[in-house]
Amino acid sequence: MKHPKVSEKEFEVIRQIAGNHQANATAVNQREIAQRTGMSVGMTNLIIKRLVTKGYVKLKQLTPKKIQYLLTPKGFAEKAKKSYRFTLKTINLLGQMKSQIRQLIEEEYQKGVRRFIIIGQGELAGLVKVSSQGLNLSDVSYDTEISDNKIDVSKTLILITDENADGNLTNGYRTVNIINLLAEHL
Repeated sequence: MKHPKVSEKEFEVIRQIAGNHQANATAVNQREIAQRTGMSVGMTNLIIKRLVTKGYVKLKQLTPKKIQYLLTPKGFAEKAKKSYRFTLKTINLLGQMKSQIRQLIEEEYQKGVRRFIIIGQGELAGLVKVSSQGLNLSDVSYDTEISDNKIDVSKTLILITDENADGNLTNGYRTVNIINLLAEHL
């Protein structure tokens, strides 16, 4: 009998049980799994029973009141498959984001923009920097702050990568909110 795909909630329970297989880990109970996943104890109980029926989890009675949850080889295989698919999906999404950022820079370059100021910190700012590095635009500069007042505003574009960045930093500069750009195109 073929069982349907593992749901996101089921996968979260599998992840919690898999984390319990580490050396010196104490047996995790349903209440702890519920807390870690944000589900109710009743929902957690239902999901564990479903995973046992599907053959992903087995139960081991430690004491009359204490049960240990173990992933079966089928459960480990499902976790590995889902993790692999998630990793591929993430890599693909990062590639699409990088391509979209490069396209923006190239389009702005065609319009005469020669200076890009990246406002923000973190992963998205890093992605913008990495995306711009592969372009062969020798007369373009990338900065992370507005450092002088002698900038030609018509040839400058501010790339905002921090959702909390103050929108008032424009002072005549054109800005592109990268988060909004990516949300529109991906």
